Amino acid sequence: GITREIHSATAAGSFANMMEVEVEHKESKGELLQKKLEDIRALEETDVEEAIKRYKAIIALVDEDGEIVAEKTAAIYALGELYAQKGRHQDLRNFIVDTRPFFSTIAKAKTAKILKELLNIFGRIPETEKLQAEFCKDTILWCEKEGRSFLKQRVQARLASLLLGMQQYKDALALINKLVKDVKKIDDKILLVEISIIESRIHLALKNVPKAKGSLTAARSAANAIYCPPSLQAEIDIQSGVLCSEEGDYKTAYSYFFEGFEGFDSSKNVVKAAQCLKYMLMVKIMTNQSADVYNLINTKVGVKYAGTEVAWLLCLKVLTAEKSMRAD
Repeated sequence: GITREIHSATAAGSFANMMEVEVEHKESKGELLQKKLEDIRALEETDVEEAIKRYKAIIALVDEDGEIVAEKTAAIYALGELYAQKGRHQDLRNFIVDTRPFFSTIAKAKTAKILKELLNIFGRIPETEKLQAEFCKDTILWCEKEGRSFLKQRVQARLASLLLGMQQYKDALALINKLVKDVKKIDDKILLVEISIIESRIHLALKNVPKAKGSLTAARSAANAIYCPPSLQAEIDIQSGVLCSEEGDYKTAYSYFFEGFEGFDSSKNVVKAAQCLKYMLMVKIMTNQSADVYNLINTKVGVKYAGTEVAWLLCLKVLTAEKSMRAD
């Protein structure tokens, strides 16, 4: 059967040509590839290089009828994750560039979704902000060459966020200001929400709270006009909490951080949920509500997200209490 021939092709090093075998079979190409993907994931534990080779073979398969786009996409994500786990940032960058021919065979919206996820994967590798920024700039040029304005604007948004994180505030603000104008012309509300939040963060970094609040108001207005995904609404909430904290309104800030925490938790965004929990604890510490600090950490969600940062906050709470006792 075809399954045996696939295994033979793999052993013979001709895995990329396996789908050319014309054999009657009950299983679809997609179902067979799903099984192969499961096998490759298991192989990651024992032979990383062979796993990489096999993922690339699936991605390279000819798919004229678009029957295995989902499986090829799964292979792209899996290989990206594998590179990220191993800290192989340069290999990941080169791999994303090498994937561009595949992007020309699928819908532009699908390309934008895949590239966004790959950039998210890239972002999980520590201390790669500069490389990510360079990659974004290169991708923007590619988008211009290929006439992909939809994708270009999303990569520009990612670049602005990276520039903010690298404290290149002037460049970040110039980019985001132009992007806001461009996106308003095409009335892309989701992207407008995203870039308005980034704009608010840039203004806050520049200590311009009124403009930061204005940008956040724009984000809320755009979000109210559409269905706003929980994860994006949570981004609005966390920025709202930060601005309230900046103005000393800790009670309202806590409410926003809590809403943000629930949004990120439901979206399974562990990093962002943990960040919200940290902010919630910091607010309790700032307002001398020591009992609430321990109650929060001992809840089911507190235990779930407790880590080094939470432990650090507990130490801070103890030190604060000791300082207060010495002052008395």
